[in-house]
Amino acid sequence: MDLDKFFSDLESAVESGERKAVRTLLTEVMNNRVAFYTQCSSISLLESYSKAMFHALILELDEEEEDSIESAELCYLALGNQIAAMQAAGIVPEAETIKRRLLLLHYFNDYLTDTMMSLFTPEHKDDNILEARTLAIDCMAKMQLHDMSWLGEHYPEFAESDEHIAVCDQDLSESFDKESIEQDMKNASIMHKALTAHLKVKYKER
Repeated sequence: MDLDKFFSDLESAVESGERKAVRTLLTEVMNNRVAFYTQCSSISLLESYSKAMFHALILELDEEEEDSIESAELCYLALGNQIAAMQAAGIVPEAETIKRRLLLLHYFNDYLTDTMMSLFTPEHKDDNILEARTLAIDCMAKMQLHDMSWLGEHYPEFAESDEHIAVCDQDLSESFDKESIEQDMKNASIMHKALTAHLKVKYKER
């Protein structure tokens, strides 16, 4: 399949408000989400793929929770790979790309909690599940703060004017600790890389 043409058709359908065409194309992505991901070999394709997966999550196209978990994981993985590739090439990621990762972690964190937990407790033993879940949720909050901070540094006007970012900022206000913010941001950057690497291995094995 020519993914460039496919995602171009999807983008055109979204822009023109062709809801039926959008739903049909997104359903095709969801039904072949892993296969589509493995074919995304460029930054532009990863961008288009993550946009499609995020759109599908918003529309709740998955019927089963385990499918939604996979969709969220692949969306995050595509974003992580895209951002890493851009930074390695000396390219500053677009504001919308970082915002998409922020909103994915904010609005769909339930689908990523178990994945984050597996980084701390690979075997999910009964005696440490609660502790691991609390740690995973706290880490995802810090990862969101990291992305908001990055946007504020690189795209200050965008960060200050975007309504979705404002909601995230308000929701996460209690997670902000001025005394530990610098170390929290360093740890969050590491966790972004760790989660991306973990998911890369998971879907490479499939």
